[in-house]
Formats: sequence, structure tokens, C-alpha cells
Amino acid sequence: MASASQDAHPSKAIYVKSLRGSARDATTKPASRTGRVREAYQRYSEVVTASGLAQNTKNTYLLHSGNFVKWLAGEFFPGERLKG
Repeated sequence: MASASQDAHPSKAIYVKSLRGSARDATTKPASRTGRVREAYQRYSEVVTASGLAQNTKNTYLLHSGNFVKWLAGEFFPGERLKG
């Protein structure tokens, strides 16, 4: 069970606040927006994978951009550790 301090992680508060921003399009469901972002990420991933970049560079690009996509979907919170 998560402690109160884990539930109040600052990155979660920032995420929730971002959902309430004025730029939010009330006519588009969040899942629909997330789906479009995931589709764009898939195309980006293909471009990065096919590039002539070093493998470690590709890994870094995909890791951090993937974390951003997960953050948009509420599946990732910077600073939280993986729970095993």
C-alpha cells in the first residue's frame, strides 16, 4: 500500500494540473488524444530505429520520448521508482 507521501508525489500534482489547463480541448476525449500521440510515437520510433545513430543514442531517444508519452497517459511519473 502506498504511503501518503507517495500519493502526493509532486509530478502527479503537475500531471493533474496539466489536465486542467486552458489548452485542453473539451471536444476530444483524453484517450483519443493519447492514441494519436502513441501513433505519432510509433512513427518516430521507426524513424529513430532506421537512422544511422549509435545504438545507445537510439535507446536514449526512445526511452525518454516513450516516458513522455506514458506521462501524457498518466502511466509515468518522473521521480517515482519502478515497483517490482
